[in-house]
Amino acid sequence: MTSSRLSGNSLYAQAISGLQASYGYLMQGVQGGGLTLQNIVNPTDEAKKTANLNYNFSQYLASNFSSIDMDGDGIISESDLSQYTSNLSASGLTYNQLVQLCSQGTTNSLLETVLNNFSEIDANGDGRVTSAEISGYGINKELEEVKEKYPKVDPEQMSMFYTTTKSTTSIKDEN
Repeated sequence: MTSSRLSGNSLYAQAISGLQASYGYLMQGVQGGGLTLQNIVNPTDEAKKTANLNYNFSQYLASNFSSIDMDGDGIISESDLSQYTSNLSASGLTYNQLVQLCSQGTTNSLLETVLNNFSEIDANGDGRVTSAEISGYGINKELEEVKEKYPKVDPEQMSMFYTTTKSTTSIKDEN
């Protein structure tokens, strides 16, 4: 992956869509306006039959239940989940959240780059990386590559050879 394509948007999209999809699968067969912790830990038979239910996202919903349940009513509603994912997008993802929410499926070189350079990407040092910080890191790496490829020329270290030709014009005095 070249650094010019280093953008956190795909990581955030993967995390948010995974949470939303898992929420939807877990809601199958659930009566009411949301998921309880019990619904997540012991999904309905309908939810269990869903081949697309991702255990890692379900585990994340369970282990972060109180953070996701924004109004503290013991139920994760769609609006709770929406507000939570909006907050994730705005405040960024921690190292552990990246591992839990973005390491699904095939090897992801963007995720690998972000995890390997997490502290350098976390420009403000808050323990979270935002999409903007990931993109900024990519831009800085691209600039470094350009500077390395096209080093600055020091004019004092250059020698210049040039020649001049003098043009002589003769002027005749016609007196």
